[in-house]
Amino acid sequence: MTVGKAHYFRIGSRRFPFMIFKEGADGSEYVIFPMDRTGRKISKHPFADPQLGDARGFRHGLDLSTLRSMNRDEIAKEWEPWWKSWFYCHSQRAG
Repeated sequence: MTVGKAHYFRIGSRRFPFMIFKEGADGSEYVIFPMDRTGRKISKHPFADPQLGDARGFRHGLDLSTLRSMNRDEIAKEWEPWWKSWFYCHSQRAG
């Protein structure tokens, strides 16, 4: 890993940070996946579960065994109407 290196992906002319490598206070290296401009991110440390954190210092561990046991298909069905409502267009109405 190269500490301080960032990887980006590009959509049109815009670049978005995808993965950033950092060094911890103890000298260990870890990877960060930034999620938005407010500092919300998921970080993966060498000997611990990933953490969800933000710029204000909030940190919450992500339990990998619980995440693996979740039924994503059921969750997707539950959230589908809400998600579609964000992208509803009146011109798509039939009739």
